[in-house]
Amino acid sequence: MKRTILVLCAVSALIVAQDAAGQYKLSGVDVLYTYITRAENTLTVTDAYGLGVTIPVATIPAAVPFTTQAMQLTDAALGAIGINLNVTLNEDGSGAIAEGSYYPDVNTITDENGNCVTIQQVLPVTDEFTYTSMGNMMEYVGMAHPG
Repeated sequence: MKRTILVLCAVSALIVAQDAAGQYKLSGVDVLYTYITRAENTLTVTDAYGLGVTIPVATIPAAVPFTTQAMQLTDAALGAIGINLNVTLNEDGSGAIAEGSYYPDVNTITDENGNCVTIQQVLPVTDEFTYTSMGNMMEYVGMAHPG
């Protein structure tokens, strides 16, 4: 009897889903950057002899993805490019990005020549938020635990 109770307790401990509450540090990412054209541009070819001949050869439309770049970053690589993200999730559904976190931001400005220029800055970041956790998601959708 004692053994049966012990086995039942062990099995029930394994079946109970854990809540997401806790403290987390971003330690790696797998991202896919997509590069998108800005304004529409016309490509032209101009003669090399200075005769003033310019012929449009193609038009690049605005807001069109033109390439992607996959990137996987480890904890050391994240630190090297200015990313440190610490998150706290509380049991009551509140959460916060903790002080001491920082994240690079990209801003687009117009320079003194009227050109569109993108600059990168690493800025401190803090924020509060709410979240929901569905520790019983498998039960909710009618799935049996595979174990």
